[in-house]
Amino acid sequence: MNKIKITYKLYFLFTIFSFWGCTEEFIPSTENFEDFLVVETTITDEFKFQKIKLTNTYTFEDSLAQPVTNANIFIKDNFNQEYLFQYKEQDTAYLSIEKFKVEPNKTYQLHIETASGEKYESSQETLPPVSNLEVQLSKENIDDKFGASFKVNSTNPINEAIYYRYEYQEAYKVIAPYWGPNEAIYVRESPFTTNYCYISYQPRQEDDKVCYTVKDSKEIILATTSNQSESNLSDFLIKFVPQSSWRSAHRYALNVKQHVINYDTYNYYRTLKKISGSGENENTLSPNQPGFLQGNIKSTTSDKKILGYFEIASYSSERIFFNYDDLYPNEPKPEYYIDCNVEEIVSGYPCGTPPLPENLERLMSLISFGNKSLFKIKQGDPWDTYFMVETPCSKCTSISSNEIPDFWYE
Repeated sequence: MNKIKITYKLYFLFTIFSFWGCTEEFIPSTENFEDFLVVETTITDEFKFQKIKLTNTYTFEDSLAQPVTNANIFIKDNFNQEYLFQYKEQDTAYLSIEKFKVEPNKTYQLHIETASGEKYESSQETLPPVSNLEVQLSKENIDDKFGASFKVNSTNPINEAIYYRYEYQEAYKVIAPYWGPNEAIYVRESPFTTNYCYISYQPRQEDDKVCYTVKDSKEIILATTSNQSESNLSDFLIKFVPQSSWRSAHRYALNVKQHVINYDTYNYYRTLKKISGSGENENTLSPNQPGFLQGNIKSTTSDKKILGYFEIASYSSERIFFNYDDLYPNEPKPEYYIDCNVEEIVSGYPCGTPPLPENLERLMSLISFGNKSLFKIKQGDPWDTYFMVETPCSKCTSISSNEIPDFWYE
């Protein structure tokens, strides 16, 4: 199984690393920057608002790619029907004005015109065959680790689906292991009397015990049956989640997205894989990157280059859930992703005469900067003891969201 990060880099990145073979740290800077248009889109046979993302390449000094918002974009089929797109600020992308899906026995071509008058056209693309998707969950050992594997079986009745691209979206429940009903507060106001300067606690102001994390895959996964007598894909591993992974400690879901593609599309992503590294954790700035990678979109008004690929694919998806206790009955849950070190600190009067006790300075700092959060309180006389723990251990919203995803069920 081959996975890569699908990230468009600057053209000059491909060239400066073509001769760089050492592993010493280097600080990148922008030289001879070339501004290219970048297209990211997959148009499918799913009836929906189709999406096209348009950006410009950006320099090392810039933090994010800036969207191109003022282009004229449409797709035209061989029956001269045009599918118009409009930029949507909330999506930072162009969405089709009306829902549509690509259909068999039609050809589709992407057209882009920028505000400067530059025009681009893609090659004529057709819908690949449909292949039935089935995702299977099983337990097994992989690379000396035991866990849950998600594998794909894909079958097509006419044996014409040969090339596949996969994505996935993982989602998992996060429960703060050291959650408590209260949160610590530090009040320091003029005139700094005991009524205006104190450390105390109050009921938590948000639901931060149970959260849900949703992440899209950042790598690309390719498969082919070109070396088989039949085009059915069997037991193809998409994702492996070790039993020791904290993500699976409660409830976990994986949505597998299958794109059946043609050979040219497959070859484009296969080439991208070679120049970007073979693993999901590989550095995309690898020394074997060649020059500009041409897709199937070209300018019709100049020799200006454009990055990206106009992809037409038949689409299917399947989401599978599992509970840790169901998959691993009577097994201890995996450890949290960080160590949760509970620190007992006796409170005090924070506006007393300096120097303040070290423990009080410590508690004031933890509350003020949020490095640790309150787990529980032990009341005392005259001062309470605060049990403080790393914030992600007590407050799941520091690393996740307390909004329940639309697709989630228990």
